[in-house]
Amino acid sequence: METVSSVQLMGSGNQERLPVCLPDFPCLSSCVRLDADHPDAVCWHWHRALELFYLKQGSLEYQTAHQKIVLPEGACGLVNTGVLHRTQVPADSKPVIQLLNLFEPELITPQIPGQLYARYVQPVTDSSGLELLCLLPEDPKCTRIIRRIRESFDLDESIFGYELLRRRQLTDIWLDLLPFVTASCGSMTRSREKAEDLQLKTILVFIQEHLTEPLTVHDLALSAHISERSCYRLFRDCLQSTPVSYIRSLRLRKACRLLVQTPDSITRIAADCGFASASCFASQFRCAFGCTPGTWRKRWQESDTTRHDCDSRKTKKSIS
Repeated sequence: METVSSVQLMGSGNQERLPVCLPDFPCLSSCVRLDADHPDAVCWHWHRALELFYLKQGSLEYQTAHQKIVLPEGACGLVNTGVLHRTQVPADSKPVIQLLNLFEPELITPQIPGQLYARYVQPVTDSSGLELLCLLPEDPKCTRIIRRIRESFDLDESIFGYELLRRRQLTDIWLDLLPFVTASCGSMTRSREKAEDLQLKTILVFIQEHLTEPLTVHDLALSAHISERSCYRLFRDCLQSTPVSYIRSLRLRKACRLLVQTPDSITRIAADCGFASASCFASQFRCAFGCTPGTWRKRWQESDTTRHDCDSRKTKKSIS
């Protein structure tokens, strides 16, 4: 199972960059580890794959354009295909361990002219009312399906026939999910037009591809062929933010990642992240995180060293 600690985005579509998987088996399982102290939260993104997850440890806030919920440890959920969403670890949560199954809808049944896909898959993937389905451990109705989702991550990827067994697991889980999906869609109404969803995604792609350049609200609006007023409204209604705040947070998140993962100078990182100058970068960084970029880098280097030493001691102990 792939273990990841952050999400990378593809500039050409601002979709989540997933670890490599076989083209004839569009499914991968991963273990995501997140920490409340790390600013590299999973920012707004989307992917064509369906996202089926289980929270093994900690609590996690999921947010879509129309939903926001903090899920407790032991909860499961389904993010629909193409849904714009983000996750963040609450300040009072222990470090999060999230198990994920990301799979293309066609894994359940091929998308070919016929009744199976149209009957069992398409009503879910085409639903404008279903963005995020949550299954809570305190709900007795969810006990059985949560157990099946949790146990699905125990499947050994090295065994012969793994792909067929994984597909059978996901198909069985999908059938169990359908009654919950139907109930959820029935209680939700379409709150915005499809065109607005596409406009917002177009703007986010434009920002991602031009993050190192000076950006104005006029530039963003022009990229989606809308007015500046409509651009402000999209960010307010869907992201609960402003265009300027969103761009700044994206640049700071990228800067944090470069500070930890590269030896580049502060001046180089400031330029690579689109800040006008190193002093401007330092000022905004201090306002956001309460310290300078250099102090931040030093803290994470010391933290990584401590974690490495702890892992080494655990390994030696297990060997002895």
